[in-house]
Amino acid sequence: MILLLLVAGIPVIGIAGTNAFLTYDAALSAGTRDVALLRAAVTARHGQALETMRSFMEHLAADPDILNLDDPAACSRELTQLRGLFEDRYANFWLLDTNGIGLCTGIPFPTGTSFAETPYFRAAMRSSGFVIGGFTIGSASRQAVLTAALPVRRNGQIVGVLGGSLRLDFFLRSRTDKTDAPYDIWLVDRFGARLSLSNASDDALPAEGVLDDEEAEGPNGQRIVSGLARNGKPYAYAEANLADDLHMLVGLSTAAVQNQARATLTRRLVELAGFLAVCLAVIALGADLAVARPLRHLAARMRAWRPGAPLTRHRPMGEPDEVIALEDALIQAASAIAAREHDLRAALRQRDLLMAEIHHRVKNNLQIVASLLNLQSRRLRDGPAQAEFAAARDRVQALATLHRHLYMNHDFETIELKPFLEELTRQLFDSMVAPGDGRIRVVIEAVPLEIVTDQAVSLALLVTEAITNALKHAFPDDRPGTIRVTVDREGEKAVLTVHDDGVGSAASADENEEPGIGMTLIRGFAQHLGGELDISHTEDGTTFRLTFTVQRRRHDLGTPPPAA
Repeated sequence: MILLLLVAGIPVIGIAGTNAFLTYDAALSAGTRDVALLRAAVTARHGQALETMRSFMEHLAADPDILNLDDPAACSRELTQLRGLFEDRYANFWLLDTNGIGLCTGIPFPTGTSFAETPYFRAAMRSSGFVIGGFTIGSASRQAVLTAALPVRRNGQIVGVLGGSLRLDFFLRSRTDKTDAPYDIWLVDRFGARLSLSNASDDALPAEGVLDDEEAEGPNGQRIVSGLARNGKPYAYAEANLADDLHMLVGLSTAAVQNQARATLTRRLVELAGFLAVCLAVIALGADLAVARPLRHLAARMRAWRPGAPLTRHRPMGEPDEVIALEDALIQAASAIAAREHDLRAALRQRDLLMAEIHHRVKNNLQIVASLLNLQSRRLRDGPAQAEFAAARDRVQALATLHRHLYMNHDFETIELKPFLEELTRQLFDSMVAPGDGRIRVVIEAVPLEIVTDQAVSLALLVTEAITNALKHAFPDDRPGTIRVTVDREGEKAVLTVHDDGVGSAASADENEEPGIGMTLIRGFAQHLGGELDISHTEDGTTFRLTFTVQRRRHDLGTPPPAA
C-alpha cells in the first residue's frame, strides 16, 4: 500500500521538485541580474564622463575664437584657462596641425614637437568624429590619463586635431556608490590595457575562456556570463561599450548567491520531504483505519474459524463497502464449506459402515468356508488328505481373522500387528494342539507397528505357514519347546523372526528333495512382500528371518484411498 501511495504521489513529487529547482535556478540567476543592474549603473556614470568630454571638445573644435590657428599664443592662453576650470577632471587640451606638430596647449611643452605617430592622432585623421586613444602617461601633465582626439574642421576641411586627456583618477573618485556588494570594475582601452576602478586584483578577472562563451553574446557586445575567476571563485561578469575603443567589464562575486540558492533548494526539498511524509502518514493511517484494519480483523476471524463452526457477521461503524462485500462472500463460502463438510462426513460415515459391513461379511464367509473345510476333513479317512484340508482351513481362518481386525480398525487400511499375531497364533494352537497340552509354548514379542492390508495378507499367511510347520515337525515324540515370534523395526524396514527350539521343520530335509507346499508358500509370500528371507537350521532349532520395507498408508503418501 505504501508503494501504491508513493506511485500515486509521483506527479506531486514531480511538480514540487520542479518548482524547487525553478526556485533554485531563479536564485542562481540573481547573480546575473545584479551584475546587469550594476553594469547599467556604472555605464551610465562613467559613460556620462566620456560624453561630457566629447561635448566639451566638440564645442572647442567648433569655436574659432578659442582655437585660433593664426595666433598659437592666444590659443594656448585659452586652453590653459579652460584646463584650470576643470583641473580635477581634465589633465590637458592641445591642438595639432594636420602633420601632427603641436600648435598650442594648456600645459606648455616644446614647440615643434611631432605627435604624428600617436595612435589617437592617426585615428582622428582617419575618422570624422570623436575617437578614444588609450591609457597612457601624459607627455606634458605626466599623469595617468585616457587620451581622446577630435578632428578640427574649417569649411569642411580638416585643419587640425584637438587632443584631450581625461585623468584616470577621476574615474576612481567618481565612484559614489555606498553598496557593500563585492563587485569589481575594469576599464579596457583599445589596446586591451585594463584599469581597475575598484582596486580589484588580477585574481578577480575571469579565468581563461570564460569570456569566450558564444552563447553569452549580447547586443553591441554587452555580454553577461557566469564562470570562475582566476582565483577559482564563482563570478558573474558583464561587458559594456562606453565608446568605440573603450569598454567596461563589471565582475560580481556570486559565492554568497550560490550558497543562498543551495540553502533555498535544500530548504524547499526538506519542506517537500516533510510535506510528503506527513501526507503519506495521514494517507497510510487513513488507509489502515479504513481498509487494512478491517481486513486484518476479518483475516483473524477467518484464521480462528473452523469448518463446521458458524462465521458470524461483524461490521464496525465506517467499514468500507468492499470489505463488507468480502465478508459476505466469505460467510457464504464458509456456509458452503460447512454444508459440503457435513455431506462429506455423512459420506465417510456411510463408507465406513459399508467397509465394515464388507469386511464383516468377508470374515463371516471365510469362517463358513473354514467350517466347511473342517467338516469335510472329518469325513475323510485318508490322513494326508485330512491334513491338507486342515491346512487349507487354517489359511482361510487366518484370512478371516485379518478381515475381522480390518473392520475393527476404523480406517480399514491397516492393522496393529501384535494383537493380530497373538490372535492368529492362538487360533492355530487351538486347531492343532490338543486342549490341555502345555508342552509347547508360543511367545509373541513385537514392537508397535501398523501394517497395510496388502502386506498384512502375505504376512498373515507366511506366519501361519511358519508356525504350522513348527507345530507339525519341530516337536516330535511329545517333545516340549517354545515358538518365538518377534517383530523389530529398523528405520523403514521391519524384521520378522519365527524361531523354534525343536528338532527342525520340513525345511531341514534333504535340499535335493522337492519342497512342500508350505515352504513354497513361505518363499512366495516373502517375495510378494519384497523382503529378504533367511532360513537357518541349527542344533537350537529352525529360524525364519524376513526383512521387508514397511509400506505407508495412502493417507500418509497423499493419495486417496480406492473407492469401496
